[in-house]
Amino acid sequence: MSPVVFIQAQSNISEAVLVAAAISLANDAGLNVQLEITPKADEALAGYHGDVHMKVKSGASVLFSTIAIVGHILQSAGLIGLDEFLAGFRLFTLLDTLSAGSSDASVSALVAKHFASQQKLSLLENLVVFARLAGNHARDVSTPLTGFLEKLVSAPLLAGMTEALGNPEVLLLDAHATITNAGVSLIVIDCTEPLAALRMVDESLFHQSPSAGTILPKEGERNILITSALPYVNNSPHLGNIIGCVLSADVYARYCRQRGYNTLYVCGTDEYGTATETLASERGESCRSICDRYNALHTAIYKWFDIDFDHFGRTTDPKHAGIAQGIFSRIYERGLFSKQTIDQWWCEKDQRFLSDRFVEGTCNFCKFPDARGDQCDGCGKLINAVELIDPRCKLCRSTPVMRQSEHMFLHLEKVQDDLQAWIKEASTGMWSDNSKSITESWLREGLRARCMTRDLSWGTPVPLPGMENKVLYVWFDAPIGYLSITAEYTDDWELWWKNPEQVQLYQFMGKDNVPFHTVMFPCSLIGTGDKYTMLNHLSTTEYLNYEGGKFSKSRNIGVFGDDAIASGIPACLWRYYLLANRPEQHDSQFNWTDFGLRVNSELLANVGNLVNRTLGFLDSRYRRQVPAPGPNFDPATHPFVQEVNTLLAEYLDRMETLRIRDALHLVMRISAAGNNFITATGLGQTLLNENPDECNTLLYVMVNFVYLIATLLHPFIPATSVAICEQLSPAAESGAVLPLLALSESFRFGIKPGHVIGTPARLFERLSEETLAALKVKHAGSPAPAATA
Repeated sequence: MSPVVFIQAQSNISEAVLVAAAISLANDAGLNVQLEITPKADEALAGYHGDVHMKVKSGASVLFSTIAIVGHILQSAGLIGLDEFLAGFRLFTLLDTLSAGSSDASVSALVAKHFASQQKLSLLENLVVFARLAGNHARDVSTPLTGFLEKLVSAPLLAGMTEALGNPEVLLLDAHATITNAGVSLIVIDCTEPLAALRMVDESLFHQSPSAGTILPKEGERNILITSALPYVNNSPHLGNIIGCVLSADVYARYCRQRGYNTLYVCGTDEYGTATETLASERGESCRSICDRYNALHTAIYKWFDIDFDHFGRTTDPKHAGIAQGIFSRIYERGLFSKQTIDQWWCEKDQRFLSDRFVEGTCNFCKFPDARGDQCDGCGKLINAVELIDPRCKLCRSTPVMRQSEHMFLHLEKVQDDLQAWIKEASTGMWSDNSKSITESWLREGLRARCMTRDLSWGTPVPLPGMENKVLYVWFDAPIGYLSITAEYTDDWELWWKNPEQVQLYQFMGKDNVPFHTVMFPCSLIGTGDKYTMLNHLSTTEYLNYEGGKFSKSRNIGVFGDDAIASGIPACLWRYYLLANRPEQHDSQFNWTDFGLRVNSELLANVGNLVNRTLGFLDSRYRRQVPAPGPNFDPATHPFVQEVNTLLAEYLDRMETLRIRDALHLVMRISAAGNNFITATGLGQTLLNENPDECNTLLYVMVNFVYLIATLLHPFIPATSVAICEQLSPAAESGAVLPLLALSESFRFGIKPGHVIGTPARLFERLSEETLAALKVKHAGSPAPAATA
């Protein structure tokens, strides 16, 4: 039972009769609606803590809200359908205009036309006529159609009404109501139907959020498992990191949920490896404290960016080691590992082997001076640390010496045939072009045995005798984090990860992570001989550069997640620019001038303008009440609806094929089409005066179009989507905000005539040139060292 509080500053006899009669009929139909009336609204609301109430001022909005409540009651009781409600609402509006003394011939003609088109009055129309006559008789007022209306009401009904009105002080309609001529201050209706129906929206079109509880694959449904590359915990993520993995995956996960796909989106921090150990050594901290701090930082940044993970975990969770060691052991048992002795740098001063990032030097490929022992940031190539020119210890800067160490090598070449067969099938799915070319390059060079262990203390221990001081290589270990993070979320993780027949795996990452996800990780899973859920669809990005250069936290170049939070610019604007500028086919640039232009010229001038023009006019000319469309309106043949449906089909195609940037551009095209339609049809006071039917139709279409735009924007800028829905909701301040529409192949009308919107407000604030210029200077940093010849 959801309490609905309906407050009226003044409620006349017509409205009181209408509501009470509807309640009486609904109760006869078994709905069990109760009506309580009190003259003092303040006293009645004292101590009321419900989150559902609608405040309405006197005037037209009171009348429209009354008919909305009546329509809701009768529909809930199964006494009328939507078409009957629309007919009754239209008649109610016309009669109210005439009852107010209007002599407008066009209104009289519309009333006459309405009756002429009806072979028989519906239940609601009968109630509307009866209530209007009751009000007129009580006030001894005669409207231009009073005599005609009296002919429409049966004699017994009219006689009963006249008798009841004989006592001007108190009108007893039924056991549920006592109404005085002074009016009704408060009506409280306890109803078994939810408040959403009172908002005069079609709930069948709502997006149904997943039910609370653990998300598991479902038989016969489309089960989508989404991962984004695990961010490392040695720093704050920069904008390129964010768009390359977590943000892109978030857009697709939100879209999948809107489409009704059974979706699980997992991610987490990658916490093992040399980067953590070197940072801990430099700062004199434990690896655990470093991981705890940066995991918290990443969590806060992604929350601020509205990244909606189903679970965000970490690879240092106790479950991770067990799953990773289990996969290693299965591969070892099948003879795909061998022990080999290799040369490795050793620091005499620190008395330790220098794995990966513990050694730096000049890249043997491009001569970049600050290459790491595992990869060069200058050219992006993977590096064998012993091939670095002029190597130096990361910790003490001394020159290391060469020593030998035993390690475990995974023979990738032994599973190359199986890998190629899998790639041939899997890459026919939605793999981005760059991921295909990178994978093909690795295969052309031929796979070989690669070292999968390291001389480190921070990591997953190698589960073999004699390897007690070694850990698993981070690129063998980290992708297993997808499985272990899912295991953090549910003990039934294998239903997702060992269920290839029912689960589709979508992975999002930057292009530098591709070979580890299309070659090394699949080789590990294939090497176990077990049936794992393998990659189906891969979405990768090129690099997002910063003002012609690269992001660098150490040199304060570029914007990192914590910088974005501190900027004072809302997250939705960052999300929009990053997604509109997503480097899908080529590298792209973050540019402060372009950032301002995109926000001001696209979001404000397009989406902001659309919402303001539509809801502002509804607020100022219709008192926020959505009108019924004209009698000739047919969505199936309406040219604007057809145009939107064509663009909507293109949008769905772009999203299904992971062309996220193009999909966002299509949303903006759809919004622009709405602005063009408003301009072409001339929404304004002149249209309202000269052709109210056409104006009503236009506004009815555009309010629903704004609702559609809110739905389409949700995957990209969810906070903006919520803000639009709040403006479309009559009780948003109480938390009763319209849900999003379920995303379908066509433009559907979820908001019904009679719905009262909330308070229109600006969606965006303009980014000033001064603000952008100051931020550009702040994040300019210092130049990187030049490469030597």
